[in-house]
Amino acid sequence: MAGLLGVGLLAGCNNRSSQQPGTGQSGASQQQQVPQDQAKAAQQQGQQALDQARDAQKRAQDAQANAQDAQKSISGDQQDLNKDQQKLNADQQKAEQARAQAQQAQQNAEQQSKQASQTVQQSNQRAAQAQQEQAQSAQQRQQQFAQQQQAGAAAGASSQGEQLKTAEGTVSKVANRQLTLNLSGQAPLQLQTGSSTRVFIDGQPGSLGDLQQGTDVRVAYKPGSSGQNLAQRIDASTQGSP
Repeated sequence: MAGLLGVGLLAGCNNRSSQQPGTGQSGASQQQQVPQDQAKAAQQQGQQALDQARDAQKRAQDAQANAQDAQKSISGDQQDLNKDQQKLNADQQKAEQARAQAQQAQQNAEQQSKQASQTVQQSNQRAAQAQQEQAQSAQQRQQQFAQQQQAGAAAGASSQGEQLKTAEGTVSKVANRQLTLNLSGQAPLQLQTGSSTRVFIDGQPGSLGDLQQGTDVRVAYKPGSSGQNLAQRIDASTQGSP
């Protein structure tokens, strides 16, 4: 039995020995499989991280492009705003210049109107003064004319020793030292002139040739026995009736 027991024990040992090599190979395979799985998992995670990084980079590039476009848009809007502001400033300057010119034009117009009014007033004053002076001068000439006529008539009467006649009318004709007068309501009066005939134009000494047709005259003459009347004094007035 002891022999059998020894044989059995030896057989059992051989069996265990024969089974141990197989069990060692399976454990080694399992130990090699775990690092490979971990490496594969790590590789997959790395790939996912790389993909995520690529996506993030793409999103960043897109965001950068959008930011650049927005910056360009902002720059364009700013340029447009600057142009609009410049245009507004120019328009305001033009408007201010136009207002200044309008004010200056209004001031000039008011000044010119005032000067024109003063000029008209001065002209009216000068015209009134000139008219008054002319009226006074005409009145003085008429007075002188009447005084000279009276003095001439008196002198002629005294020098001739006889009464002279007087007549008033307008000159109709002057020719060959002969004067023809148109009398109101009477026949024309013809007068001869000679060296003794004195002619006055508006109170100033003149000549027979100074008498114009239509001039108002007053004459003092000496009736002739043969129908010829000799003019002694002729007073003419170019300002109206003497």
